[in-house]
Order: sequence, then structure tokens, then C-alpha cells
Amino acid sequence: MLLKGLPAGRLIWVAACTLILAIIGTSLASVAWLREQEIELWRQRLADLTLVLAEQTFQTMSSAQLSMDGIAERIEAMGIQSDAELRAKAGSEAMHLVMRDKITGLPQVDVASIVAANGDVINFTRTYPAPAINLSDRDYYQVRRNDPTPGIFVSKAVRNKGNGKWVFYLSRRLNYANGHFMGLVLVGISIDQFTEFYARLAKNLGEGASITLYRRDFSILTRWPRNEAVIGKQNLTGTTHQVVEVKKKNDDVIYSAGPRFFEANAQVARLGAVRVLPRYPMILNLTVTEALFLANWRHVAKLVAVSSTGTTLALLIGTLVLLRTTRQREISATLLKELADQVPGALFQLRMAPDGRARFSFVNKRFHQLYGLAVNEEAIEATSIFAYQHPEDMDRIRNSIRESARTLRPWHEEYRLVLPEKGVMWRQGDAVPQKLEDGTILWHGYISDITDRKREEAELEQYRHHLEVLVEQRTAELLETEARASHILQSSADGLYGIDTDCRITFINPAACELLGYKAEGVIGQRAHGLFHHSKPDGTPYPVEECPTHGSLLHGLDARNDQEVYWHADGHPVPVMYAVHPMLHEEMVIGAVISFVDISEQRAAAEAKERALIAAEHLAQVRSEFLANMSHEIRTPINGVLGFAEIGARNYQNSDKARNAFDKILTSGKRLLGVINEILDFSKIEAGKLTIEQVETQLKEVIEHALELVREQANAKHLDLRVELAPDLPQLCLSDPLHLGQVLLNILSNAVKFTGSGSVTLSASRSENQLIFTIADAGIGMNEAQLKQLFNPFEQGDGSLTRKYGGTGLWLAISKRILDLMGGDIRVESQPGAGSTFTFRVPYVEAEAHVQATGSPTVNRGRAARPLAGLSILVAEDEPINRMVLEESLSEDGARVVMVVNGSEAVERVKHEATNAFDIVLMDIQMPEMDGYEATRRILQIVPGLPILGQTAHALMEERDKCLAAGMVGHIAKPIDPDALVDLILLNVKPRVELLGL
Repeated sequence: MLLKGLPAGRLIWVAACTLILAIIGTSLASVAWLREQEIELWRQRLADLTLVLAEQTFQTMSSAQLSMDGIAERIEAMGIQSDAELRAKAGSEAMHLVMRDKITGLPQVDVASIVAANGDVINFTRTYPAPAINLSDRDYYQVRRNDPTPGIFVSKAVRNKGNGKWVFYLSRRLNYANGHFMGLVLVGISIDQFTEFYARLAKNLGEGASITLYRRDFSILTRWPRNEAVIGKQNLTGTTHQVVEVKKKNDDVIYSAGPRFFEANAQVARLGAVRVLPRYPMILNLTVTEALFLANWRHVAKLVAVSSTGTTLALLIGTLVLLRTTRQREISATLLKELADQVPGALFQLRMAPDGRARFSFVNKRFHQLYGLAVNEEAIEATSIFAYQHPEDMDRIRNSIRESARTLRPWHEEYRLVLPEKGVMWRQGDAVPQKLEDGTILWHGYISDITDRKREEAELEQYRHHLEVLVEQRTAELLETEARASHILQSSADGLYGIDTDCRITFINPAACELLGYKAEGVIGQRAHGLFHHSKPDGTPYPVEECPTHGSLLHGLDARNDQEVYWHADGHPVPVMYAVHPMLHEEMVIGAVISFVDISEQRAAAEAKERALIAAEHLAQVRSEFLANMSHEIRTPINGVLGFAEIGARNYQNSDKARNAFDKILTSGKRLLGVINEILDFSKIEAGKLTIEQVETQLKEVIEHALELVREQANAKHLDLRVELAPDLPQLCLSDPLHLGQVLLNILSNAVKFTGSGSVTLSASRSENQLIFTIADAGIGMNEAQLKQLFNPFEQGDGSLTRKYGGTGLWLAISKRILDLMGGDIRVESQPGAGSTFTFRVPYVEAEAHVQATGSPTVNRGRAARPLAGLSILVAEDEPINRMVLEESLSEDGARVVMVVNGSEAVERVKHEATNAFDIVLMDIQMPEMDGYEATRRILQIVPGLPILGQTAHALMEERDKCLAAGMVGHIAKPIDPDALVDLILLNVKPRVELLGL
């Protein structure tokens, strides 16, 4: 109990002093133990890293396969019946553009191709028309040609015949309606995408790391360090032997071989991990050399050897090593978590105890996002995620997990979640189980969002169904008798007309007349081209010899045009899609039938979709930049806190250095708290939970406080910080001083930040029933585009300014929302290089005309040396660090402090003490055994009237209301301001002291 609460480093030193009497021989055992620990640490680290690599590789392969399937399904939907038709339709420039669109945004896809049945490349995304290349000698062609159901097939690594780059291919077979081989679709995946990712990971591990990606036959697809001499060749050395041996025993299992310590050759020992990708015939192998994974241990061994001269020296070095190892483990864990959080899918580790209880022992940030959980929840009960499970999927998912645990077969499911505000979302889960020695089942897996894919599949199925219905309808129409043909023509919803060999209209149906604004009797006998096809979409003349309809009639060939314009009788263009079918009699063209439809709505929908896509891409880019900027804004002060804390710890005997370090820690901590407050303020505003008060406000105090907070920053840049208060500015008014001051501070801080030299001026005045504040600076200014997005959340005027000046991009958005809630507005005038002027207005309400609605009075007191002298305070707090801070702060202010660690102990202490033993209770809200609300209710039953203050980590109004509802007299939010705490204690203790006559 005496050692409880000491820092870890100090506990290690106490243990070292205690063990100084141990025999020197234990140092040798320690070295051996440390070696095993180091090896086990690297084993676990390599196993976890292969999971990250497998997820990255799986996401890359899934994206490439999705683009390949989209191309193949587009071709199969064409109903192609022959090789010539395949070459004409699938080899067209339109299909070339479709293929390029499918792979746009996929840097891992080097090329996509359509291959005919004889191996000829007929379409090729890199160039059009496709080069003369034949792939009949490639393994992916031969496998797909000979076997219609080979599953997912990954080719060997080969050099691309088009550009000479190393690639490997995913392929999908194309079939005619009768099931015969039509050809195939290829997607070439560049190995450079994998090599670059492996290089970054290997650099983090250190020199001596090697990452290899195999096919299931152990031919090398790519590796790091890069060695083109072995790409495409088989390599069965090292840890890959383990997978081969397991595979021989059971061919139906997807294997996950654990790391092993092995000899790759006579000179170098390596440690490695192997993982087989689910759904794809690929294997990942990650190894490190002995020089890397035993580097720390060898350093330890040398130190122990030197320290063998004395037990004391050996124990001292062992302590240093233990501290170093502890730090190394923390760094490794941090690296793993950062890497896991960068993965686009959700990683997880699920443990199921022998009694059936399951718990997620590790999840990454993406897992929280997919399930709508709080990011700080490191371990999650497995049952909690079923709260969002679709009722129709719940039993199936539970049964599949139990089946995977029973058979140890990989788990793969597609299921739905019903998330608040998002609705039904689809997820795909893949995991590999492992049974531990104690009977626990451990799954390593990942979850990806397949909502878009499911939606596309549903749309494709609907489109196929529509095509089938349309085919059946057209077939039935052809079987109708000739007597009903005229009726069908007249009742058709599509525009239909016929022409003779002179292009004169012979018949036209009502739908065509309605679409073009003509009557049938007025167009029969006239030339169709001159009547409504006389001009191109841009209004220029359309020569008849260039008209596809004329060419189709001349050559007797069908023609189709999806982007054409007919001209209405009133002169406006009608976008149409039309098809020309020549009529033959005894092999002579006697005319043609043209069918057309108005595609105005489809074209408008396509344009709207394009605009929506551009807007969505812009939003995604803005949010991505905001997250990167927020990471910088949070990590920078955290780095300052940790860095100067370490400096202070090293120089605790040097008071000047220690004091300077503490000053820097306070500065960084306040900066971090500011960033967090900005995010919380914006969240409260977005949730509609920010309330505006109407209390008596000293305007000059609000203005001076805002100026004081930016004065040091302005002085550091040698800026002239000016204030101009109008003579008619009232001293008092009813307003919200906290949020009014926040708006002033946000705009002033922005002005000082973006002003390199010159002045920043704050002016305040009154105009009838409004207060007017103007902040003018001589800074960098803004252009029109920047002004338009100035008050948008997550955006700043320029990404480069974010990197140069910092900031979260939320200040001005928060200020705008606050002013809206206060009934005010804000305007900005600015020019690049000429500075900016912000003017905002808020309603003016005289203080005498209202009664103060809300707000808490403050204690007006001077800062005495020991302001809490004579007071007895009971503090309930479960966190050891918080207890130490509170005890130290309250004791220095003169109070007698009694500490307890939970609500139960607080109740017992009050029950067994005298009624007036404590003047006030400081109660934490969230504690084990009994929370602060229940403890407060029980204490007030024992000692009615005893003031109790709640302390919470939430600065929300609902938290304050819950504290008051439980019987507390007030609450204070963490981190606690010592002066504010003293004020709050004195404010609530004074009435009780007077009541007791003290």
C-alpha cells in the first residue's frame, strides 16, 4: 500500500534496491529470460504486422476485382453472340472509355484489357485502338479457357507486354449464352503499389526486414528488398515450408502460420511470420534478421557481462534494461496501433473464453467508425455490437461464429447493420480462428464496408430483370398478328417513323408527333433530315451525307446513336437516342424504320449525378485535410507535454530548468485543451445543445479579457494591438459574456495569426438596439473564392496556410454559429495583401430591463495565502493521479483533506464521522462500485444540507443538470482550474459555516 501510486520508474528502482542481496548468478538467468522475451515480443509484433499487410493487400485486390467484375458484367449484358460481334462492341472506343472510367482512381491497377477467345487483346486501357498482342501463352488465359469455374485466379508475375513493367493479373472468363468460351477480362495489378507500402513498413521496422508476397504455389509476386531476379520464381525456403507442410495435412483450410525462429542458411538466423489471405490465393511472409530482432538483447548481454563484477552494478544495469524494454514495448504498441488505424478496413481481435463469453481485445479506429462506437473504447463486449445488427441476420451471424469456433474454419459473412442516422449498411467480415492452450478461441480478422457494392449489385439485378421483361415484351409483340401491327405502331411510347429510299417519311406514330410537335398529315412525304434533323447540337448545319440515317439507308446496315439532337417544330432541340433499321426486299433496300426516345431526363439526371459526384469528392478532400490538420494540432501540444515532462523529470534537481519545463507543459496543455474545446463546442452546436444565456455583462471586461489573451502573441510579432471604444458604448448589458468573449477571441486570434507586421484594431460601438464590433488587420487578406468558404467547417482559405499558420479550421465556423444563436450576424471585407475587416453585430438589451436568468455568482475575494484554512474536505476520486493533484492543491490552500477511492467508501466515511466532520464533499461522478450520483443521494440522507460538488470530465449542460438533480450544489469540469475550485468551495461552504455558527 505504501508503494501504490508511485511512478513505474520509481517502483523499478525500489525493486532494484530490494534485490541487491540476490546472488550474482541470477543475472545470467535474466539475460536468457530477456532473450526469450525479446523473441516473443518480435513474434507477436510480426504476427500483428502480417495482419495489417494482409488487410492492405486484400483491399487492393478487392478494389481491382470490383473494377474487373464491372467491366465483365457490362460486356455480358450486351448479349453478344459471336466473336465478330465481341470485337465490334467490346473493342469499341465507347467500351475503352468505360474501362478507363472503371480503373480511374485505382493506382494499383496498371492496365485493364478485353481478350478474345483466341488470345488477341481487343481493348486496352492504355491506348486505343489496342496494340497487336496475343496472350494465349499466358497461364491466366489457359486456365480460364480450359476451366469455367477455377475460382479466383492470380497469375504469376510477368512483364507487361505493353510497357515492360512487372505486373500480375486477375482474370474473369466471359461466356456466350450457351456457356461456351467467349474470351476474358484482365486487370493487371502493378507490383510497385505493394513494394512501396512494404518499403514504408520495412523502414519502420529497421534494416534486416524482408517482406514477400507469394502465389499459393509459392511463386514470388513481389518482395522487399526489391530483387527482380527472383520475381515470378518459386521459393520454398524459410517459414514458407511451414505452410506447405500444414497444407499437405488438410487441403480445405486457409492457413495462418505463426512466427518461428529458424535457420535460413548457415550464416543468418531469421524470425518470420506467414499469413494466407482469405478469398485470394496469396501468401504473405514477413521476416527479420537476427541482427534486427536481437539487437536490443545483445546490447543487454554486453551490459550484463560488464556488470558481472558486482551485484549492485549488475542490478543497476538490469534496471536500466528493464526500463528500456518497457519503453520499447510502448513504442512497438504505438507503431502497431498507428499502422492499424491507417488501414481502410476494420481490424479486430476477438477472444471467446471456454465458457462462451466473447470480447474484442483489439480494434482499430475504422472498427469504431463502422459500428458507431466511441473511439476511446479499446476493449468491447462482443454482445454490444449486436445492438445494431439487422434482426434478420442476427441468428445467422451468431451461428456462424459458433460454427467457426467449433470447426476452426475461417469465418466469412456478409451482413447488415441498422445504424442511427445512416440506416441499413452492409458489412463483410473475414477472420481466421486459432485455439489457444487454455481453450480460448482467438480470431484475427477485418471488416469492410460493402454497402456501395451491394447497392450496385441490386441495381444491376434490377437492370437485368428489366432487360428480361423488355425482351419478353418485344418477343410477344413479334408474335402478334399482322392485323394488330398498326395498333402497336400507333400505341408505342417510343417515337417511330419510316422513310423510303429518298429519305421521305412514309409513316409516323403519335408518340413521334407529340415529341417533335408535328401532325402526321403535315410530315408524310417530307424529307425527315431537312424537317427535324437539319442542324447539329451546336446549331451548325448538318449535311445529309454526314447523317448516320442516310449512311445506314445507303449501305443497308443498322445504325445506333445514343447522343443526338432532333429539332422540335417550335425550334428547340430535343436530345434523343435513335436506332435505324433498313428494310430489305429481295436483298434490296426499300427504306428504313427509325425508332427514337427523348433522353432529356436521362441527360439531366446524368449531369446532376456528375455535379453531386464533384461535390462529394470536394467534401471528402476537405474532411481528409481537416483530419490531417487536426492530427497535427493535437499531436503538437501532446509532443510538447511529453517532451518537457521528460526534461523536467531529468532536471528535477535544477529548479530553473524544471520550472521552465513546467511552464512549457502548461502552455502545451492549454493549447491542447483549446483544440478539444473547439471540437466540443462545434459538436454541441451541430447537435443543437449549445444554449445562449442572458446575464448581466460588463462589456469592457469582456473586451479587455479577449485582448489580454492575444496580447502576448501580438507582442511577439511586434504588432500594434489597438482598441477603440465609442463614447456611447454602454458599460452594462444583458448578453452571454462567455460566448461573446469567445467570438471576440476567435476573430482577434485569427487576425493576429495572419498578420505579419503592422496593426490589429478592435473597435466597439452601439447603434440603436445593436452592439457593433469591428476587427481590422493588415494581414495577408483573402480572395473571393476564399471568402465564400470562410465560414464552412473543416475548411481554411488555403491548404498551404494551414501548414504555415496552424489551426483547426473550426474557429470562424463556431463563431458564425454562435452569432446566429445570439441573433446576430457577421460580415467580412478583404483583399489579397491588403488585410481583412470582420464586422459582427449582436442585439443590445439594457441590463435594467431584464432579470438575470441564469449564471452562477462568483466569490469576490482577494487571493489569500491559504484561502481554505480551517475547512475539512472529503474527496471521492478513483483515479490515483487525480487524487494526488487534488490533495496537493487543496492542502496547499490550507484545507484538511480526506481521500477515498469510490462512492461506497465516501458513504461509509460520512456515516462513521461526526455530523460536522466535513464542510464540503468533492465527488467524482464515474467511479467503480458506486457512482457519484448514488453516493450523493445516500450521503444527503445521512447529513442533510452537507454541500456536495460534482467533478466530471464533461462540460455539458446535461451533466450539470444531472448533478443538481442528484442533490449536488454545483459541478466543475475536468481539467480542474485550482482557482475556480477554491472559489466554488468558498461560495458553497460559507452558507453552511454560517448555519452551523462557526
